[in-house]
Amino acid sequence: MSEFWKLITENAEKKPYGMILTEELPGTQAVKVTDDLYFFMDGGECFVVDRKAPARIRKALSEFPDSDELSGFSTELSFAPQVILKARFERGQMILSDSEIPAAEKKLRDKLYALLLQEGGEAVLVDTSRFLLYAYSEGRYICGTMEV
Repeated sequence: MSEFWKLITENAEKKPYGMILTEELPGTQAVKVTDDLYFFMDGGECFVVDRKAPARIRKALSEFPDSDELSGFSTELSFAPQVILKARFERGQMILSDSEIPAAEKKLRDKLYALLLQEGGEAVLVDTSRFLLYAYSEGRYICGTMEV
């Protein structure tokens, strides 16, 4: 069980918010983030499908620019009922409560970022325009919210 999963589920005591997966991308389970942007995990890697871009399927780690725009941003977030965590983003890490989770930050679009957790095979998409979170952890797609 990853550190991220332990934190967001209170050591697997709370069930995380689920996600409805789209069937718009044949052959894969994906999350629809916007009208034209989707994300999915495959083989421990995060992929983004952008229906407006020429290269439609892109690896988040290698094909998007590094970012530190979230650095210094603090909020509260929740991925499960009655589990509210203080969160802070710093260059190269996401800090939940007092636990530092190494993460590469990538800018997908204006106000939309991917945090690729270095524990392996986990990702969090942060939509700062709508204060929504989309994540993949422990083989599950989950959603979350941030405090405004």
